[in-house]
Amino acid sequence: MSDIIKNTWHHTAPFFNHPAVLSVSGGILLGMSFNFSALWFLGLVALVPFLKFLYSGTSTRQAFYYGWLMGAVFLGIVYVWAWDSYPLDRFNIYNPVLAILVIFFGWSVVATVLSFFIGIWAALINRIKKRTMADLFVVSVAWIFLEYLRMWGFALLTIGKGSLLEPHFSLGFVGYILSSNQFLLQLASVGGVYALSFVLVFINAFVFWILFISNIATFRKVIVTFSAIALLFGVAGAGHLFIGQENIALEKEQEITVAVLHTSFPSFLLLSEQEKKNRLALLMDLMATVRNHGELPDIIIFPEDSRFLSTLLEEGKLDTYFANYWGGKKVLLIDSGRVENKEGEMVSRTFYYFTDTHQLSWSDKIFLVPQGEYTPYIYQLFLKSLGQEKLASSFKEYRSSSPGNSLFSEDYVGTRIGTLLCSEILSPSLYRRLVQEEDVDILVNLSSHAGFHGSRLLYAQIVNVAKVHAVANRRPFIRAGNFAPSFVIDSSGRLISESGWDGASVIYNQITKFPKGGFLP
Repeated sequence: MSDIIKNTWHHTAPFFNHPAVLSVSGGILLGMSFNFSALWFLGLVALVPFLKFLYSGTSTRQAFYYGWLMGAVFLGIVYVWAWDSYPLDRFNIYNPVLAILVIFFGWSVVATVLSFFIGIWAALINRIKKRTMADLFVVSVAWIFLEYLRMWGFALLTIGKGSLLEPHFSLGFVGYILSSNQFLLQLASVGGVYALSFVLVFINAFVFWILFISNIATFRKVIVTFSAIALLFGVAGAGHLFIGQENIALEKEQEITVAVLHTSFPSFLLLSEQEKKNRLALLMDLMATVRNHGELPDIIIFPEDSRFLSTLLEEGKLDTYFANYWGGKKVLLIDSGRVENKEGEMVSRTFYYFTDTHQLSWSDKIFLVPQGEYTPYIYQLFLKSLGQEKLASSFKEYRSSSPGNSLFSEDYVGTRIGTLLCSEILSPSLYRRLVQEEDVDILVNLSSHAGFHGSRLLYAQIVNVAKVHAVANRRPFIRAGNFAPSFVIDSSGRLISESGWDGASVIYNQITKFPKGGFLP
């Protein structure tokens, strides 16, 4: 039997040690751990196969090419939810071949171009590695630096009229993998998703170092590696006993009841009068559900582009409706919709409305969705190359929005609420700025996944991103969703409330504010 095993390994070893196999396997392990929370632990060793290749004496050119390959596989798996946008009915594309070409173009170009930065990371490490323990830090620091540059790469790739030339698209940062572990997630309070990315890459480098670089005997290598992993899991499990206990002994400062709505409206931009009436009627039913639930909440949050407040405003019924509806109680409503600004440009606007004083304030979305709210130049060229100039023009005419230029928050009886719209959740900096510049106490996101037909995969990734925001800022995070569940995450990153997927519903949570900015559900 031993001879059979030896002969089998002798013939198969060259295949398993081939650079392409090591690169692809690394990309698959990273992608699977990113997409599926139950497999998060694979991320702790996902880079080990590629590091083995990188330290095998390869050339810098090969290091770049195979790093690029690993990145393309990884990001291709991460962004596979792009295919959930099929069919492209929201763009009035009913030709299945054209729809597939458009989706494939966006998915493949983004994954291929952004993986270029992983190739640069590989080439850089290949040039500066010293085969000392210091490499563990060099490998990890270089990775997060190239992740940061990758956001700039996305900004340049998707540049167009309405784009924002700033680093905001962080989806694909490997640090989000660790948000599936409640204890390791707490490291985000030190440096956000960058700290998590550093830790994950450092663990990979450590495991690689013990197994392939150190002079420890083979048996001891295995023991040390498994002991380190067992210790990590042990600490992670013990961490659950301490997370979120820091405010228990503090005196409560304020309690706020929040009602978060969930809807299942299909993707829309231009609505007929009947469609407006139907949508408004359903939202009215949800408001009746809130009113009949018991004591009225302090804050009611609508999913993205619900247009409840803007529709009532257009009809001249806003103030009278709430004067009759709430009986003078102070309630803050947070809603959003596409409206025309004073310059005559379409914007995605968040509305804050107080039912007692009829005060209405707003802010405009800063980070817009490429091809969802504006058309990047690269897409325009692609559509024109297919002879679809008319389609490219219709995109610009019906979907183009202009970005806002400043952040805004609103105060509810001493508690500040900072709201961003949908894709802005992907920015590592916008919520941080709201906390630092606006002293925000509660983070809110209004979203709609209708364009992706309620993609389960995209939703799972967004939940992990929201957890990192909550822990990084030590603030509760509330998301109102259309075509994806609404949820509430506490300041320690725990998902404490979640709506269903289908139909319309409301979830309720009481958020307790403590001194020193502490919050608990």
